[in-house]
Amino acid sequence: MRVVWLNGALVTEGQAHLSIDDPAVRFGDGLFESIRATDGVVPLLDRHLARLDASITALGYAGMPAITDVRRAIIEVAAACGAGVSKIRASVTAHPTLLVEGTPAARPARPCLSAVTITGAWHPGNRLAEHKTLSVLAWRVAQRQAAAAGADTAVLLDADGHLGEAVGHHASKFRNRLHHGVGAGVRQGQVGLSVSGRAAS
Repeated sequence: MRVVWLNGALVTEGQAHLSIDDPAVRFGDGLFESIRATDGVVPLLDRHLARLDASITALGYAGMPAITDVRRAIIEVAAACGAGVSKIRASVTAHPTLLVEGTPAARPARPCLSAVTITGAWHPGNRLAEHKTLSVLAWRVAQRQAAAAGADTAVLLDADGHLGEAVGHHASKFRNRLHHGVGAGVRQGQVGLSVSGRAAS
C-alpha cells in the first residue's frame, strides 16, 4: 500500500495529479530525498532535510516548498505507513509542489547483488551529480541496461574505468570489488560482482 501526500494533505493514489505546468512534468526540474522510516519514525530526517535545503540554495531555486512543510509531510506519511520498514520519497519543485510517498521497503530475496559496469556513463566534474535531482534519466537508462543483462543494478564508471556511482546503491559497496576499475580485471557488461547489503535510502 502506498501512502501519498500532495500539496498539503494525504490523498489517494488516484487523486494525486501534477499540473502539466509543473517543472517536474515539463523539464524533470526539481529535487528529491529518499529516506527510510522504521515503525513510523524517520531517524535521519534532519540530515536529509539539511541536504535538501543545501541543494535548494546551491542550485538557486526560488519558490520551493518550505523545509518545515517538507518535514511535516514526511512525518505524517511515515506515521501513516505504520509498523515495519518503509521507504519515504519526498519530491519538491518550484511550482511549488510537495509530493511525499511512503511504501513498504522491499526486502531483497537474496543477500547479494549482481551488477553490470558501464564505462563512460559517469562524468567527473558534473556538479549536478552532487544533488538529488528529479532528472535521473542516466540512472534509468543504466538500470534498463542492467536488467537486459540479467543483473540487479548498474555501476557507472568514467571513461578510464574508475568508479563513479551505483544506481540505487551506495557506490562504496562496490569500491573494493572493483579495485581500480576495468583495467584491474573488471570488464564492461555482466560481471561477477556479489555485493552484500541493502539498497541505499
